Amino acid sequence: MRNSILHTVYLQDGSLCNFRRRIWKHAKPLVACFEKITDPRHKRGIRHSHVLILFLLFAAITTGCTTLKDCHLWSVHNRKFLEKYFLLFHGIPDATTISYLLQKMNPQELVQAYMLFLRIIGIHLGMVGSFDGKTMRGVGGKDSIRHILSLFSHLTHTALAQTGV
Repeated sequence: MRNSILHTVYLQDGSLCNFRRRIWKHAKPLVACFEKITDPRHKRGIRHSHVLILFLLFAAITTGCTTLKDCHLWSVHNRKFLEKYFLLFHGIPDATTISYLLQKMNPQELVQAYMLFLRIIGIHLGMVGSFDGKTMRGVGGKDSIRHILSLFSHLTHTALAQTGV
């Protein structure tokens, strides 16, 4: 895990905003935005809510984690922080549980929840953007998506949307 990542974005008025600090001041609205996303898993056997897993991922990624194992390790070390917002009856979800949820999740709902959260904390997206395409290696299967097209905002330095091509 790396801890030296700068988390600043440009606001609409041109000033810089410390994204990480602003997120933690508004953690409850972030949880509310994640609650609007439907859980794609079967109801039987669910131990960890999808909101907990998404919040854990979001928090870990904004602090510099780059893999699911790093996110799991971050959540183990920051259990007291997670207990402020969630009851952890079954402990911290494993990296395989996190991966399973992400595979099943509708990415469009996740993007909509993130955009709603950005509006809540006062970050408005800029008018200038770029498209960027990526090809994922090691993706197999007949129905799998190998190419992803992303829209990037120059004003806020964030990815606005992604879609499989």
